[in-house]
Amino acid sequence: MNTLPPLSGPVSNGLPETHLHIDTLGDALNAIRERLVENARKKARTMRLEREAKDLREEFKYEEGEIWDSLFEAGMTSLKIDDDQYSLQEQVYGQVISISDFMEWADTEGRLDEFFEMKPRMKIINEFARELVNTGEDFPKGLTFRENRYISSPRKQTEEF
Repeated sequence: MNTLPPLSGPVSNGLPETHLHIDTLGDALNAIRERLVENARKKARTMRLEREAKDLREEFKYEEGEIWDSLFEAGMTSLKIDDDQYSLQEQVYGQVISISDFMEWADTEGRLDEFFEMKPRMKIINEFARELVNTGEDFPKGLTFRENRYISSPRKQTEEF
């Protein structure tokens, strides 16, 4: 009887680490598959909770806006209920509706570096790194790669998903 070492890293994803006693490779693969399915179920539950939380935040923002408008129209800037003080607040945020127009303006005004920063385009860099690994070419200075190793398996469709 072989012993499968505990799974670690992203595969275990919080599951308790235990040694599995296996008789065949098939048993080991089934054990891994069960862990992967359980992780998928946890992720699905988390995603459902996140969607519900998002819906509640949207409902809250709508109701808050309605109350804000009502208090403002009534000429009230603050309201005290029991020991809680509520006051109307308003914060202005900039919204770029045309990045090219705004960049042109910022450049003309000499403020381009103030409003914009250069960031690496990771999707393109990842594709470039894969190409270099596949062709065996050297990586340029300042760039390397890492591997994300994982086990993929077909997932059975269940009602929980």
